[in-house]
Amino acid sequence: MISKIVDFMRLTLNFTYRDVKDMLKLYDVDITDESMQILHALETFKHINKRVVTEVDFVDMVFLPATRNIKIKQFHNVFVDEAQDLSRAQQELIRKIVRPNQGRLIAVGDSRQAIYGFAGSDTQSFSRIKTLFPNMKELPLSVCYRCGVNIVKHSQKINPKIEWFDKAEEGVVRAGSFEEIGGNDFVLCRNTRPLVSLFVALIKMGGIKVNIKGKMRSSMVVLGVDKKGNVLFIFSRSPYTPNEFSKILLKAPIQIQSAMYLEGGPESSLNLNNGEIIVEKIGSYVSRTFAHDKNQQFRKMPNVIGIKRK
Repeated sequence: MISKIVDFMRLTLNFTYRDVKDMLKLYDVDITDESMQILHALETFKHINKRVVTEVDFVDMVFLPATRNIKIKQFHNVFVDEAQDLSRAQQELIRKIVRPNQGRLIAVGDSRQAIYGFAGSDTQSFSRIKTLFPNMKELPLSVCYRCGVNIVKHSQKINPKIEWFDKAEEGVVRAGSFEEIGGNDFVLCRNTRPLVSLFVALIKMGGIKVNIKGKMRSSMVVLGVDKKGNVLFIFSRSPYTPNEFSKILLKAPIQIQSAMYLEGGPESSLNLNNGEIIVEKIGSYVSRTFAHDKNQQFRKMPNVIGIKRK
């Protein structure tokens, strides 16, 4: 977790205790013993920032030229796509690579499509980039050449300024059903949670081979329902991919009918107390960000399920 905080510090250019604390709140980074973790991260950053650089990581590739007096090649024309997702370090790097007085910056983006907060992007990126150089002009890109008329009309509920081009097809907007999915279809989802329940539902339909792509492993909590209608709260501290865990559920003698992913990693936990029996289970592992089995503390509860006896 310390390395993750330090990476966020370098991407967002926040180097004081107060700024780091505000940064963690803004990016919803949940840590235990916040004060100690921040102080540790500040010390770690101070150490690595003074080091003689013999090797660089992906964050260094942006942070070092953005913040140090390093000679950088400059250009007459610089094009930036997805400008709404730039970190503060990337903004500073862009400022340095545009040739002074002679260079031109062309940035394309949409503030409504900012999705890279998990990678340290600046929520005010599109607004700040307008101030990098004098005489910046904002031009609209309001005509959509990708979607049909009805799709654009539906999108106008979110962005009234978007328009369809004059040769656009009618397009179709309708509610779909997972029952329409066939054996060669691909389901794209930003979150793991809906995929676990979809995996179980498709397997139950029969005749369709299903796999959840992705190698991320974590401790896991899943909510399920069996054939008798019983609610099952299923916890595993051992790390699995969603695909592996879904197959384990189907093979287990619990006659599971449906399932929903609730939480993964150190945030996943089970705390049961009925006055007579107390069960406490705590998750730990998640690939890349918390890849060990050392967690022994409950995290803040993001999901609480209350069960009342009939």
